[in-house]
Amino acid sequence: MNDQIPVSVIIPVFNPTELLWETYESLQRQTCQNFEYVIVNDGSTEENALELLGKLQQSNPRIRIIHLPENKGLPAARNAGIQAARGKYLFFIDGDDLLQPTALEKFLLTIEINPKASFVNSWVEGFGEISYWWKGGFHEGAVFLEENRNTSCFLARREVFREIHFDETMRHGSEDWDFWLHAASKGFWGITVPEFLFRYRRVNGNRWQAFESKEKLKKIKRQLNDRYGSTLRKQGFPFIHLESYGLKTENNFTDSSIYQNRHILFICPWLEIGGADKFNLDLLTGLKKKGWKISIVCTLKGENKWQHHFEAITTDIFYLHHYSAEWNFIQSLENIIRLRKPGIVFISNSMYAYYASPWLRSVFPKIRVVDYTHCEDPGWYNGGYPMFSTTFHHLLDRSFTSSEQLKQWCVQRGANADKIFVRHTNIDTKSIRRNHQAGRKLKLKEGIQESTPIILYVARLTDQKQPLVMIDIISNLFHHHRDFRMVIIGDGPDKQKLKSAIAQSPARDNILYLGSQSNETVKQWMDAADIFFLPSAYEGIALSIFEAMAKELAIVAADTGGQKELVTASCGFLISQGERKDEIIRYTNALKKLLDNRQLAAEMGLSGRRRIEEYFDLQLMIDDMDQQLTALSETVLPENYNTPAANAAVLNRLMYVEQQLHYEWYRKNTPVIERMVQNYRKSRLKITKAIQKAGNLFR
Repeated sequence: MNDQIPVSVIIPVFNPTELLWETYESLQRQTCQNFEYVIVNDGSTEENALELLGKLQQSNPRIRIIHLPENKGLPAARNAGIQAARGKYLFFIDGDDLLQPTALEKFLLTIEINPKASFVNSWVEGFGEISYWWKGGFHEGAVFLEENRNTSCFLARREVFREIHFDETMRHGSEDWDFWLHAASKGFWGITVPEFLFRYRRVNGNRWQAFESKEKLKKIKRQLNDRYGSTLRKQGFPFIHLESYGLKTENNFTDSSIYQNRHILFICPWLEIGGADKFNLDLLTGLKKKGWKISIVCTLKGENKWQHHFEAITTDIFYLHHYSAEWNFIQSLENIIRLRKPGIVFISNSMYAYYASPWLRSVFPKIRVVDYTHCEDPGWYNGGYPMFSTTFHHLLDRSFTSSEQLKQWCVQRGANADKIFVRHTNIDTKSIRRNHQAGRKLKLKEGIQESTPIILYVARLTDQKQPLVMIDIISNLFHHHRDFRMVIIGDGPDKQKLKSAIAQSPARDNILYLGSQSNETVKQWMDAADIFFLPSAYEGIALSIFEAMAKELAIVAADTGGQKELVTASCGFLISQGERKDEIIRYTNALKKLLDNRQLAAEMGLSGRRRIEEYFDLQLMIDDMDQQLTALSETVLPENYNTPAANAAVLNRLMYVEQQLHYEWYRKNTPVIERMVQNYRKSRLKITKAIQKAGNLFR
C-alpha cells in the first residue's frame, strides 16, 4: 500500500447524536489506520450536535469537518465530502453504523489486488430495532433493476467520481439505488466480500421506514428503470472476477522492521470441524490466555463452521480467497504481515503456506517460521503435510509433531531431528470427565437397557477412518455376541455407503447411526458408552481417543501412527494392520473380550483416565508450547536465508496449479485439462531441478 494516506473516510451527518461516537470508535479500532476523517455537517442546527462535532474535531488531528451552510440532504453531503477528500480511495459510512475491526483493511486488500473493481463492500449484519444477516451485493447484477441490493457503506476508487455522483434531487431516499444503477450503466462495478464486516443500524421511525412504502418503491423503481434500464439491458450488467494472477518478480524491500515477538500469524486451511481444527482451537485459546496476540489466515475455501469459536479468540481473521484468486494470495499475505509485524508465522496443515515459505524467507527473513503436523497420509503427496514439512524443513525454525513416531518418519526423510519437537495434542481433563448420571439418562431416553454395553464410533466418514471395515467387524461380532448396541456418529463422503452397509448387516437392529452431531452430543454418548472403537487406516494420534480415555472408555483402535504412545495395554487394545480378513478377526476378538468381561472394560477405562490426567492434560501442552515459542521469539536469527526473488516468483507462479491437483473437479474434467495438469507437473519438475542445481532454494 502507498505511503500516502490511501483512504478518506466520508461521514455525512445531520444533527448527530452520541451514536456518532460509536461510529468513530469503530473506525478507531480498525486494523488499518492510514486514513483521514472527512465529516460533512449537513447544516446541523441542534446545539448538542454542534458541540459533539466540536469535541470530535478536537479529539483527533486526522478529523476534518466540512460545514454546509444549510441542510441539503444526504446526496449533497456525500458529494461535498468527495470534493473535500484527499485520499486515493473514498470510504462511505453513515454516522450511526459500525464496522468489524478488519473491515477497512480487507476492503483495501481487495480493491488493490483487483484493479478492475471500482467498489468494494461486504455482507451486512443488521442490528438495533431489526436484526438480520444480509448477503446482497455486486454479485447479483441485474437483480439491481428490481431492488437495491447494496447499502451505503463501501470503498470506491476516486476516479469513479469524475463521471458519476450522487443525485442531489433524490434527497428523500433511494439515492443509493440510483447511484448503483448509474455506476453500472457507466461500466463501474465492484466486489462484495463474503464476510459480515459492516453493521447497519436499523432504528424504527427513521427516514427509511417513512419512505419504503410499497407504492413509493414501485414508483422509484419505474423511474430508475426508465433512466438506466434500456442501457443496462442492452450492454448487460458488469461483472468483476477476482483477479486471476499478478506475478511479483522483484523485491526491493529491506526488512528492518521491529517485530512483535508475542504476535503469532497462524496460517491454516480453514476453520472447519475436525481433530486438527480442534487442536488449533485449543492451542490458540491457550496461547491467547498466555498473552499472545493472534491473527489467523485461511488459505482454502470452506464452510468455516467453527468460525464463531475462533472469533472468541480473535476477530483478526482473513480468508484469502475472499479478496483475490489464489495466484494473488501473496499480495494479501504481504500486506497482512507488514501491517501486523508478527514475530512468528505458525503453519498448520496449509499446503499454500509451505509453498509460500521461500518467498516468506526472502521478504521477511527476521520472522520465525514454525509448523505443526499431525499424521502422514500415504495416499496424498507421498505423505501429506509431514512430507511438505520435510521438503521445506530448511526454511523452518522449528517443527512440532503430534507423536514421536511422526518425528522419526520426518527424520528418515531428511529432516533435522534437532529442529523437531514432539508435542502431543492433549485435552482438557478438567472439562472432559465422565458423567455417569448423564449417561444413564441418555440410555433411558434412547430405550437402551442400562445393562446393555455400548460400542461407540465417532469419526469423519472417509477411507482413513474405514467405516465400511467397521461395519464388517460389527457384523462378524454379531455372530459371537448379540447383547450390545453400536452407536455411530459422523458424516462425510462415505455416508451413503455406510448406510447401505448398515442396511445389509445382520447386526443392523443393533446399530444406531446418528449422522453428524455436536461436540456436546458426542460427549454425552461417551458418558453412556463402554468401548470406543476406531479401526483407522492411518492416524497420528486420534483426538477422539484422547477424549474417550478421559471419559473412561476402553479403547479398541488401530496400531498405527503414534497411537501406542497414548494407548497402553492397560487402557485397551491396539490392533496390528494386515490383510483385511485377518484384521476383522483381531478386532472382533478384542471387542468380544471386552463384552464378555465388563469388569476388564471398566478397569481399562479407569486406567485410561489416569494416564490422560498424568501425561496428556491440555495445560501441559499449552505451557510447553508457550515456552518453546517464547524462547524462539527471543532468539536473534542470523539473516542467512537468501532465497532469490526470481526463485520465489517461480514458486509463486506454480502455487495455484499445484494446489489444485488434488481437487476432485480437476480429476473429473476433460482429457484436455488432464494433459494440461500433466504438462504443469513436468514443467514444475524441470524448474525445481534447475533450482536445486543452482543451490539457491532446496538444500
